[in-house]
Amino acid sequence: MIATEINQEVAQKQKNVIMIELLSIVMADGTITPHEESTSRTIGNSLNVSDADQELIKYYVHGKKKGDFESEFILTVDSDASYSGKGKHIYREHLDGEIAILYLASTESFFFKYIGHTDVYLQQRSSKAGQHSTPSQSDL
Repeated sequence: MIATEINQEVAQKQKNVIMIELLSIVMADGTITPHEESTSRTIGNSLNVSDADQELIKYYVHGKKKGDFESEFILTVDSDASYSGKGKHIYREHLDGEIAILYLASTESFFFKYIGHTDVYLQQRSSKAGQHSTPSQSDL
């Protein structure tokens, strides 16, 4: 099975990247069918991604608008000075849209997603709206 080969060759952080990309494809239409849920869960388990990380990744990938990132493991950055949600928040005046940063404690990994209408930059790298990226250590 391909998961066995991946487990031998790929670090756990990269397996989380695989799960984010997989769920981004599965949820591209905005929903996840029971079959897609079962298949992605099987793949995640085969890659030794914990159930908690799988749920958090699914929650993060599914987020498409303000208010979709209410988790202690997701930091949102936006121009809402009156934020009163449950998650972590940073106010950034004049930011058009929202930046969501997912933290997976199991691998000490961060994932960055921007939802908005303009490009944002992280260390001179552009991030298009809705695109996921993994910041390098020097970015943080």
